[in-house]
Amino acid sequence: MAYRGSSPVVKRAIRMFPRVVRVARRRGRGRGYDAAMRRIPGLDLARALAIYLMLAAHIGDSDARDMDGDGIPLLVHTNGIAPAVFTVLVGMTTAMIAARPPIAFARWRIAGRGLVLIAVGYALEALNTSIDIVLANLGVMLLLSIVALTWSMRTLAIVGGGLALTGWWITSWLQEAATGLGIANVPVIEKLWSVHYPAIAWMAYIFVGMVLARIALKATRTQFLAMGVGLALMVVAVAVGFAFRSQNVSATGIREETWATLGAHSDSPVEMTLNIGFAVTTIAACLWLAPKAQRWLWPVLALGAMALTAYTLQIIAIWASDNRLVYDPHNQSLVLGCVLLTALAAVWQRLVGAGPLERFTTWFSTALATRATARSNP
Repeated sequence: MAYRGSSPVVKRAIRMFPRVVRVARRRGRGRGYDAAMRRIPGLDLARALAIYLMLAAHIGDSDARDMDGDGIPLLVHTNGIAPAVFTVLVGMTTAMIAARPPIAFARWRIAGRGLVLIAVGYALEALNTSIDIVLANLGVMLLLSIVALTWSMRTLAIVGGGLALTGWWITSWLQEAATGLGIANVPVIEKLWSVHYPAIAWMAYIFVGMVLARIALKATRTQFLAMGVGLALMVVAVAVGFAFRSQNVSATGIREETWATLGAHSDSPVEMTLNIGFAVTTIAACLWLAPKAQRWLWPVLALGAMALTAYTLQIIAIWASDNRLVYDPHNQSLVLGCVLLTALAAVWQRLVGAGPLERFTTWFSTALATRATARSNP
């Protein structure tokens, strides 16, 4: 049964949200969304949506965990999709950094960002929450992406598509090989074949993001074309998934995982195609919508601009609740979490600017790149 006592708190938080935004506007001293930092609104909107989806997957009540009948079954589909969207966005950011010469400086900046994500990821894993943390895996993917920064768009598309279609088998083989060699649990490299977010297979999402970053997605025609392609991929994936799904179902109702599995975190070719389609459609739609609604969406865009900090805060909140937010889910908590994170991001950006972890990541990666390139070019 849902905990109804939190409902007044949620309603009060929602009523206070416009007031918080007005205070932030008055005290921002002209440090609006654009003034605080040069951003691409559409990408920040997509990042914010990814954060909301992650919250829904982590603490939303879909009835999958407590099965008390008062959840929203649709929320179960947020599992797996949110981190995939986030990874595609990381690929886009990586390509944009690489587009700023010199390439040696860009490589070191990307390496620095990867190292920060690995460190923060393992720190969050040390909290022993029930959440599979994606950050360290993303950090490893950034390190792997360094070799592909100068690849042509065609090469990125071919390799990305190949990994999406074969990553399921490659990961399985790597897991067996690593276990046989006794290196399956070695820190950092374990992320190459981990059960969730295996870096080798998930490089498909990074490469898709790098391709998207090189396409002229500022044009409305291109944005709608990308949405159409994404929707087509989703339709094909669902059709294939249902047509070729395994007929072996256990007594508990669990269907056998095969290459055609649509289930979240299966990393099957079909699921990865579905996630890619969803990510492409969502990002293209956000790039079309955000510039037109930036005036009203700026608190949400502020959340997207500090997505790493927001992700970290939700994991800390889950840890502080002793995992009760996950194992005893209530959609009132989901709404409250979305409102609080958005309000915090809006006020922080108006008063301070970049998020704390975003500021540190930029400082560290730039400092590392500056020092490394200075040594190579005395």
